[in-house]
Amino acid sequence: MQPEDTPAKLPEGPPNSSDPVKVDSLPRSNRAADWRRYFGPGFLVAAAFIGPGTVGTAIKAGGGFGFQLLWGVGFAVFATIVFQEMAARLGLIAKMGLGEAFVNSFPNPVFRTTAIGIVFAAILFGNAAYQAGNVSGAATGLVELVPGLPAWCWVACCSLTALALIGFGSLKILKVVLVGMVLMMSFTFVVAAVLSRPDFPLLLSGCFSFEVPFYDLGILIAIIGTTVVPYNLFLHSSAVAEQNRDLDVELHQGGNHDHQAPDDDQQEDQTMPLVQADETVEIALQGTRMDTQIGVIIGGVVTASIVITAAGGTAVDLSEASDTLTPLVGSFGRVLFFLGLFAAGLTSAITAPLAAGYVYAGCFGGNPSADDQQVRRVAAGIIVIGFLIALWFVKTPSEIIVLAQIANGLILPVIAVFLLIVMNSSSILGQYRNTLVQNVLGVGVTLFVLFLGLYKLKQVFWG
Repeated sequence: MQPEDTPAKLPEGPPNSSDPVKVDSLPRSNRAADWRRYFGPGFLVAAAFIGPGTVGTAIKAGGGFGFQLLWGVGFAVFATIVFQEMAARLGLIAKMGLGEAFVNSFPNPVFRTTAIGIVFAAILFGNAAYQAGNVSGAATGLVELVPGLPAWCWVACCSLTALALIGFGSLKILKVVLVGMVLMMSFTFVVAAVLSRPDFPLLLSGCFSFEVPFYDLGILIAIIGTTVVPYNLFLHSSAVAEQNRDLDVELHQGGNHDHQAPDDDQQEDQTMPLVQADETVEIALQGTRMDTQIGVIIGGVVTASIVITAAGGTAVDLSEASDTLTPLVGSFGRVLFFLGLFAAGLTSAITAPLAAGYVYAGCFGGNPSADDQQVRRVAAGIIVIGFLIALWFVKTPSEIIVLAQIANGLILPVIAVFLLIVMNSSSILGQYRNTLVQNVLGVGVTLFVLFLGLYKLKQVFWG
């Protein structure tokens, strides 16, 4: 196993074949040790999307529809894995975040400026709304656990905690804190679901019902929007690039051995040389994909657990959950639930501002790194704006949380299209650009989410 600060060494010179080395031929113990080097960013994704928005949306889905929308949680997890794998691969191979890739993918200055403007505006305003919901949700959990102090005090405490962790913590410190909190809230929500004693036949039928509630489509869009979070694509790609920036990957012109070496001018003009497949890159890809899948699946289990817990009652938002939880899960389960809500709010209150900082640095020529001062300043600005919005909505946090999730679901198709354009760029990813299967999956998910969003807009404006 390579230490994190030690670059992986590759054989010198080009390999004898352009075919990838079969990782399955390596001893299993060695593969496991090498894969662990790439773990961490996937748990940041889980920490980001398991927020109060997830909790509030899952409570509404369970309280209003029972187990009927569990299939939507499964679809959202699948869609998240599809898109986050692309983002992680971009960070690993190209060593750049999605914001940087946008800048490099659009040579036309007008189109590039327009694309960056759309993306940055969506992330800036979306993350400010998210941040307000995150600290409000965390404060709601603390008010239930430690009554006596007003909610605004807890909102301030959570905001200051997020500000301190981002202002003084490195990516390594943030990963340790967030992974620990993700595991803690996973335990609390799963135990609460078990204590609710669900009807397993009905639960299983909900996993495969595939029923679309067209009369209340916003809840399905919110389930997807709270899981497939656009800013996570920027966060994940930048975190993977930052974690693996010392990985010594040997670069070649491509898989054709008859090619001539490019001259110096060609090398300078080339955005990113094509990457020759080798053992280290294949292990890195395997480890990064495992990290992504495990992190997202853990997040999906948490969301499903909240839906299952809420399905036994009639609560449709966080304010009603307090009164209905005790009969369902007992006093111990109620404590666990609100402890999980606090953890969910705090983890997302750290990752949302950090993602906004990564986006700004990537789009405007900065250094997308957790310890970069530009990233920290933007993150601090998002925390302050989110705090002020949260103070305004402190008595009704559910309103801003649900609004942020629906808006997120409508923004997702735009970001997904940009991601697919980047992931098909030979100049950035070479032979590691999207395959046909990856494109089909990405386009299919994008079209489905776009259909839901357009149908929702039709309901709003034309009935």
